[in-house]
Amino acid sequence: SKIYPSGSAPVYFKPDLENQYADKYEGEIGVPYLEFVADEDNTSTLVLAHNKTYTDLVGAMIEGTWSVALNADGGYDFTLTPYDSTDTGAVVSVSADHTTCTYTPEGGEPVAMTNSSGNKKVAHFFEGTVTIAAYGIDAEAILNLYDDNTLDVTVSVQGNSMVLDEGTYVLEGHTFTFDFNSAEDAKSKVDGTGTLTVPFKISGTKIGDVDTVLTLNRD
Repeated sequence: SKIYPSGSAPVYFKPDLENQYADKYEGEIGVPYLEFVADEDNTSTLVLAHNKTYTDLVGAMIEGTWSVALNADGGYDFTLTPYDSTDTGAVVSVSADHTTCTYTPEGGEPVAMTNSSGNKKVAHFFEGTVTIAAYGIDAEAILNLYDDNTLDVTVSVQGNSMVLDEGTYVLEGHTFTFDFNSAEDAKSKVDGTGTLTVPFKISGTKIGDVDTVLTLNRD
């Protein structure tokens, strides 16, 4: 699998089934390796990061670590272990081609999910910060604009990423027009210095209400 770090060339990821290289990635900020969205609820997402951490938004926000083993079908079975022992763990069976998975929480029903990473590339991105009141922390927010005119808004919490919203966009001249699925639709604005910004306002997410301004990264 390929990972596309911001501002860098793609790198290849191979699951470390026997923890041979744990000393290389322990303590690193997690880079999303596999990202899935539930087939029947696009707010239910799962992100597995390269450093064996995960962010689970299937029903509730749960973070923890994962281990992996090959399964009989040639795919991978990921075991999700929450940091908080009162949270619910899960087993995620990923197909050999990584396009789909079945998420089964402890004591719960299986959830069919589809890989949301795809092969699309980021064409532009806006960035900013949001305050997560429940945790009393600020988190980095990224509005990714892909080359197929789709978009998503992600927030990084303690090194793990979650999707807040998705949608589409149009670029006409120097103006971006955003059609969000849940957030208020918006257009970019430019100030006297040429800086492009967009307001992002959404209610009822799993980290609470968000009202912030994101700035186009020109680097």
